[in-house]
Amino acid sequence: MTSEQRSGQSDFGQRVRDRRRELGRSQTELAGGRLSASYLSLLESGKRRPTPDVVAALAAALDCTPDYLLHGHDPELREKFQLGVRYAELAIRNGEAADALTTLDGLLGDVAHVPDDLVRAAKRARARALEVAGRLGDTIDVLEELDAAARAGARAEEHLGLTIDLVRCYLEAGDVAHALDLGSVALDAVGSLGLTGTDVHAELVSTVIGAYYVRGDLVTAGRLAEAALRDVDDRGTPRARAAVYWNASLVAEAANDISAAVLLAERAMALYSDGDDERSLARLRVAYSWLLLRTSPPQPEKARDMLRVARAALADVGTATDIAYCETELARAALLLGDPEGALDHAASAEELLTEEARLEGAYVHLVRGAALLALERHDEAVAEYRRASSTLGALDVPRLAAGAWRELADAFTRLGLLQDAALAYQQALSEMGVRGAPQATDVGATSAKHGAGTMNG
Repeated sequence: MTSEQRSGQSDFGQRVRDRRRELGRSQTELAGGRLSASYLSLLESGKRRPTPDVVAALAAALDCTPDYLLHGHDPELREKFQLGVRYAELAIRNGEAADALTTLDGLLGDVAHVPDDLVRAAKRARARALEVAGRLGDTIDVLEELDAAARAGARAEEHLGLTIDLVRCYLEAGDVAHALDLGSVALDAVGSLGLTGTDVHAELVSTVIGAYYVRGDLVTAGRLAEAALRDVDDRGTPRARAAVYWNASLVAEAANDISAAVLLAERAMALYSDGDDERSLARLRVAYSWLLLRTSPPQPEKARDMLRVARAALADVGTATDIAYCETELARAALLLGDPEGALDHAASAEELLTEEARLEGAYVHLVRGAALLALERHDEAVAEYRRASSTLGALDVPRLAAGAWRELADAFTRLGLLQDAALAYQQALSEMGVRGAPQATDVGATSAKHGAGTMNG
C-alpha cells in the first residue's frame, strides 16, 4: 500500500469518527447490524480499507454523501454553497446589502463540511456587504480575521488584497496612522514577492498614496506616485495605470499643478471607461468632479452632470460611503451654482447614509453644510457646523485637511465681521500645519482657554 493510500484511509476514518461524534452516536450504535463495532474501530483508526458498499452504508447512516467521507467535500454541497455566494454577490451589486447578509449568514452558520476556499469567499462577500451597508467597524473585523488567516497560511496575494481593503476602510473610519502602517508594511513585501507593476501592486500603492495625501504628507505621496507611474507604465495593465494616474492627479492638485492634475485624471477616466469595473468608474467620476469644483475657475455645471451619472451608478454598485461622498460633492456643485437650499438637501442625504464610524466623510458633510448655511445667512448654525468639522478633522491626524477647515471657518468669520474669531481661526489653521507663533505676554491667558494658541493679527 502506498503512503497516499494510507493517508486516504486515515482521512476517511477521521471523517467517519468526526461525523459520528458530531451526531452524538457510539461506535456500537453506528455499526448496528451491518458492521461489527471492532471493524468500525479499525476503519476509524485507518487500519482497514472500506469497500464501496461499506462507504455507502456509512454515508447513509451518517447523513452525508460518500464523496464527503472519501474526499472531505460534497460536490452537491459545494455547488449549493457557491450558488448562495453568487446570489449574495448579485444582491450586493444591486444595492441589497441586507438581503446579501441574510443569505451569507445562513451559509456561514454551518461550514463543517465546506471547503476552506469557499468559506473564505463567503466571508469576503460578507465584508463587502457590511461595507455597502456602512458598517465599517464590522467590515474591519471580518477583514482582519481573513487577513490573519491569509498570513498564517502564507497566501501572500490574498493578504495584499485584504490589506488594500483594510487601508481603505481605516481611512474612511479616520484612522489614517493605522492605515499607513498597514499599507507601508505591505508595500515593502511587494518587491520581494516579484509583484512590482502588477494590478495588486498598483492598487495597493494607489491606496497608500491616497492615505499620505489625506494626512498631508505630499512629499512622500509625490515620491510614491512618481515611482508607481514608472512601474505601471512599464508593466501595468490599464486598470493598474488608471489607479496610479488618479492618485498622482491628487498629489498634483495639492501641489497646485492643476493642469497636470486634470491631465492625469482624464487619463485615468479614459482607462477605466474601457473596463467593466462600474464601481471604480463611478467613484472616479465623483473624484474627477471634486477636482472640477476646485479648478480655477471651477466648473460646477460639468461636475454636477458627471456626479448625477455617478450617483445613478453608485445606487446599484456603491457603498453607503461612496454615495455619501457623491452627495457631498453634489452639494458643493449646488452651492457654486447659487442653490444653497439644494446644497442642504444633498448634505442631508449624505448625512443619512453615514454612520458615526465614517468620521472623515462626516467632517466633509459638516463643511459643506456650514457653507450652505452661511450663504443662507443662518450664521450661528453655520459656525456650529464649521466647528464640528474642524474638531473632527483635528482629532483624525489629518492636519492639512483640518487646516483647510479652519481656514474656511476663518474666511466665514471675516465675511461676518467677526475679526477676532477670524484671527483665532487663522492661527489654528497655521497650528495644524505646524506653524506656531510666539505667545504674547499680554494675551496668553485670554486665548488659551478657547484655542490654546496666541492671537494672530489680521
